[in-house]
Amino acid sequence: MAPDDPADRTGDPSTPPSRPSGASPATPPAGADGLLASLLGLTRADRPSPGRLVLAACSLVLLVVLLVWLLPRALRLDPPQLLDALAGVPTPVLLAALLLGVLAVLLEALGARAALPGAPVGAVVSAQAAAWATALAVPGGSLLGIAITGAVLRRRGTPMRTIVTGIAAFSAVDLLLGGVAIPLAALASYAALGSRHDLPGTLGATIVAAVGVVLTVAVLVLLAHRPTTVRILDALAPTIRTVLALVGRGGDTQGEAREEDRASTGEDPAALVLEARDRVARILRRRWAGILVPMLAARAAQGAVLWIAADALASGTGPLALLGVFLIGRALSLVPVTPGGGGVTETAVALLLTSLGAAPAAAGAIALVLGGATWAVPLVLGGALGIRELMRRRA
Repeated sequence: MAPDDPADRTGDPSTPPSRPSGASPATPPAGADGLLASLLGLTRADRPSPGRLVLAACSLVLLVVLLVWLLPRALRLDPPQLLDALAGVPTPVLLAALLLGVLAVLLEALGARAALPGAPVGAVVSAQAAAWATALAVPGGSLLGIAITGAVLRRRGTPMRTIVTGIAAFSAVDLLLGGVAIPLAALASYAALGSRHDLPGTLGATIVAAVGVVLTVAVLVLLAHRPTTVRILDALAPTIRTVLALVGRGGDTQGEAREEDRASTGEDPAALVLEARDRVARILRRRWAGILVPMLAARAAQGAVLWIAADALASGTGPLALLGVFLIGRALSLVPVTPGGGGVTETAVALLLTSLGAAPAAAGAIALVLGGATWAVPLVLGGALGIRELMRRRA
């Protein structure tokens, strides 16, 4: 990837400095850039629809209900008892949880920056934090978060080629870690802990969270093996154009015209798919460590919150057992019912801790502290940085 190639720049002086939020670029990118932008949702509006806003509001309401009703009920506590336990958490533990939550957000941004060479660091931090907050707040909002990232980086003059390739590479690593490695590790942890403790019935939910692992691995393996990818593209060549029109050009009134342009110029959709695949593969080969290591460090920072809180409130739990509890909780958080799986994840973590010997009130307080670091801090920080970016644009 050549981020300084003049042919790839989109932030030239002829481009208007700003456009209404949600507007598509005046001249959509062509070739593999356009394909990646379409598949990532960057050619669609970056403003959430009213339906998504209602869904996000319902998700937040459900989160409150689960924390206020389900968690105390599962632990057989009254809400005041749980609040008293939370109020008894030492202040240094709360401060450490806050700082580690912020650190996790910054580490994720560092991983994204490795996939976006040449992009302004401040823009990447704001974009990644806002995207993470959006993905948490809106069920199924990952694509909306990607669109926000693309919009922020384009307003800061980052070349479109850098944006689409970097986001695709970062998303691939994130999918491999969050959609494959963590669910598999969670299942292994549940089996290991279940062999020594009478665990609550969270196995079903963990399996549900890991259902997509096999399909995800299959897709990634096929894409990683180039000859297989070529054969599949050759076999599917007659239908690829239709699929791209439905998936990659939806929500854009200029989509049909661009498809006609592609047909008139003889542009082969299968060749575009292969070019996009090769471009992402190149950046992954060169920068996989710079992307993956900060993401692992971000998960470690979140896991440290659980260890610190458990050490203060339930010191009898071993570090390996806490690691298993954390992994199971991260797998459950992948089910996008509430922001970050909040409510369900805290309840499961608290029940697991009680199975390991923690007092119910202490287990509930530990789970709430962990939830504050894993979804509350990213929501607040990402929202603040997103608003700041919006105000900067208006100024």
